[in-house]
Amino acid sequence: MDDVWADDVSLTDASYDREVAQRNWNKLQDEHGVVGYKEGISEGKQVSLQQGFDQGYVEGAEIAHQLGRMRGVLRVRPSLQPI
Repeated sequence: MDDVWADDVSLTDASYDREVAQRNWNKLQDEHGVVGYKEGISEGKQVSLQQGFDQGYVEGAEIAHQLGRMRGVLRVRPSLQPI
């Protein structure tokens, strides 16, 4: 029986099936590789963004605390000077 869809008419049914299966396997690997790559990029961005936020939050809180203390000292200081 001739298969009108086969690229090579000399292929047997078994070898044709193996070739088609290999093509499908390669296509699936390529598709899943691309999806996995995209998911990895997205995950990496989220982790990096969260780490940056966490670090910035701590640094910002420390600076805000120091500025608040300085402001409090400067506000009280004029009232401590003798008249």
